[in-house]
Amino acid sequence: HDYGVESSSDEESDIDINFDDNKTEHSQPIAVRRQHEAANQPNIDQCSIPVGVIPFLHIKRHSNINEEWIYDKHYTQIFLSNLLKIGSSGFSLDRKTALLLISNLESKVISEIIKVLLQTGATVIVAVGEFSRKITQCLQEIYHKFGSKDSKLVVIPLNQASKVDIKKFCDHIYSEYDDIDFLLPLNVHESENKITSLSSQDEVTLRSVSINLLRLLGHLVEAKEAKQMQTRPTFVLLPLSPLLGSKGASGTLSESYAFLNKTLNRWQIEGWKDHLSICGCMYGWTDEDKTDPVLNKGLDKLGIRTFSPAETAFNVLGLLTYEIVTEAHSTPLVAD
Repeated sequence: HDYGVESSSDEESDIDINFDDNKTEHSQPIAVRRQHEAANQPNIDQCSIPVGVIPFLHIKRHSNINEEWIYDKHYTQIFLSNLLKIGSSGFSLDRKTALLLISNLESKVISEIIKVLLQTGATVIVAVGEFSRKITQCLQEIYHKFGSKDSKLVVIPLNQASKVDIKKFCDHIYSEYDDIDFLLPLNVHESENKITSLSSQDEVTLRSVSINLLRLLGHLVEAKEAKQMQTRPTFVLLPLSPLLGSKGASGTLSESYAFLNKTLNRWQIEGWKDHLSICGCMYGWTDEDKTDPVLNKGLDKLGIRTFSPAETAFNVLGLLTYEIVTEAHSTPLVAD
C-alpha cells in the first residue's frame, strides 16, 4: 500500500557501544556485533511522517476547543506502524470476540472484513437481518476458505429494528459468551429511493442504525455492569462517510451516517468509558466491482485515492490493534 509515508531509517539506537582505539568492531563478541548491526538496520515497522504531510490514512481526535475533529500525527504514526507490522509479521485476535451487525452480504467490504477477522483467529458473531439459506451458505464458504485455527463463525438472525429483539439478543450473547471485545455495526446500506419514494424498508434501515444501535449499546453497558466489568470496555467501530447528503437518491443513507457522527459525541457526554470505547471509521472511496472505470480514472486524476474492498478491510484491521484500542479508552478517535 502507498500511504504517503516513508519508513524511518534514521532512528537513534538504544544501544551504545564504545570501542577502544586499538580495537575493531570485529574484535567484539558476536552477540554485541549482531546487536550493533541490528540497531543500524532500518526499522521497517515504524513510520516517519514528513512535516506538513497528511497521509491518505490518518487518525483524528476531538478538539479541546470546539466540536471539530483535528488531525493527530501521534495517533496516525501508531496506526500506520501497526499496518506495517500486520503486513510483515501478521496479527492475532485469538480469544477475542467480534460482533458484526449486517443486513445482507451484498457489500464486498463486509465479506472482506469477515475474512480478515477469521484469519486472525477471532470468534466472529454475525447478526444478520436477512437470514436465508443463500447468506448462510455464503458465510459457510467464507469460513471453510479463510477460517484459521481456533477461529469460529456464529450466524444469528436478528430483527435489528425491533426493540424487544435487541434486548433478547444482548441477553443471549452475554449468556453464551463472557464478553464482546469488538462491535462493528455494518448494517448501513443505501437504496435508490428519493424523498418522494421512500419505502418502509428505508424507515426500518434508519431505525436499525440509529435508535436501536443506541439501545444495543445501552444493553451492552447494562450487561457489563451486571457482571461488574469495568476494565474491559468493548471497542465500537462506527462506519462513517464524508457523503452527508451530497450523493442523492440514496434512501436514508446520509441520515444514517449523520446519526452515527453524533453518536461519537455522546461518549463524552454520557460517560461510557468504563464499558465502551468508540472509534469512527470514515471509509474511503471503495470500488466494489470496478463497474465504472471512467469514474475511477477521473478520481485518480483529481488526486483522490480509491481503495479495493480488500484494502479497506486491511485498514479496518489496523484499528483493532492493541495500541489503537488502548488509546480509544481515553478519547474517541476517527480514522479517515
